[in-house]
Amino acid sequence: MVFGLGLGAEAEAEAEADGVCGCAASLVAESPPVEDAMGKDVRYRRIYDDVSAEDGLRILVDRLWPRGISKQDARVDEWMRDVAPSTELRRWYGHDPARYAEFRRRYLAELRDPARHAAVQRLRESAGHDRMTLLTAARDLEHSQAAVLAHWLNGPRRRSTTNSSRSR
Repeated sequence: MVFGLGLGAEAEAEAEADGVCGCAASLVAESPPVEDAMGKDVRYRRIYDDVSAEDGLRILVDRLWPRGISKQDARVDEWMRDVAPSTELRRWYGHDPARYAEFRRRYLAELRDPARHAAVQRLRESAGHDRMTLLTAARDLEHSQAAVLAHWLNGPRRRSTTNSSRSR
């Protein structure tokens, strides 16, 4: 059961259905209200997709730099590797969609670690821009850490953009 998310009954039911519970729910519960601390429009997409004027602030949320793309071509405003899942969690998950709910739960719990506080706070501050796009190299965008972060930052809203389907 989800307690104290402050997102309304519908969003809390959705969070519970998505497996946000226990300490992961505390991450959201300890955060300021979505309207106060979170961005107006947090999106997520692949770093290999074409850069768009609609991206706004572009933040890479992978721990490792993506293969085959230069830092200049990526046009990343900031690389927040400290908000990426731990190497251990990333390896366990292996982008297996069957493990996504558990990955999401564990990842949100990792973000509560005091060692990540500054990085998570910096991400929240960046989300204060009118528009922010979280970037990842993951092929399965909907089952990526960028999707988890965007859904968390947006609260009850969900949004992704995929302007290109090319993959590397």
